[in-house]
Amino acid sequence: GYNILNVTIIVWLFVLVVSYISAQLAFRIQYLIMLLIGLSLFSIFLSRPAAPRLDLLSPGVNGMDFWKVFAIFFPAVTGILAGVSMSGELKEPEKNIPVGVLSAIGLSFIIYLSMMFWFAAFVPHQELAANTSIVLEKARWKWMVVGGILGATLSSALSMFVASSRTLLALSKHRVIPMAGYFQRISPKGEPTTAILFTALV
Repeated sequence: GYNILNVTIIVWLFVLVVSYISAQLAFRIQYLIMLLIGLSLFSIFLSRPAAPRLDLLSPGVNGMDFWKVFAIFFPAVTGILAGVSMSGELKEPEKNIPVGVLSAIGLSFIIYLSMMFWFAAFVPHQELAANTSIVLEKARWKWMVVGGILGATLSSALSMFVASSRTLLALSKHRVIPMAGYFQRISPKGEPTTAILFTALV
């Protein structure tokens, strides 16, 4: 019922202010978001809608092609890429990046696989294909899932602002882009303020 443009502007301003203040503040907010997502998963797996159907290997529903499934899974990977973009903030990037990326991929894979088997076991296939809000209806506490969805969306936006500006800073340091000196400006707190503002404008 809210005006989409107004919500967009408010969220945009919030993400801009947080990323402009410091990446450390953005990381602290990400911990809160991770808690929300964890609660949403807890709410989903805690609810057992019906007796297990035991037809995990039955044929799927027609019409679900590769790209539709890819579009569902892809956001999980973009968060991992955003983490890689923050390598300049790490104390030991050559050690932290491989461990962090592989751990994130493994955890994402386990969560998606677990949800796939859970829904296949407890929800009819036709209902899965027809009802895009099925996870809200089947969860034990709907508000937790809504919080997880909002948190995941906000996390993606926040990561984009913080990581993209760092990528722009790295490109300017290596003189890969025009006006490189302009985008290398750093605040006393170590934040690439010009790159953040340009990223926000884009």
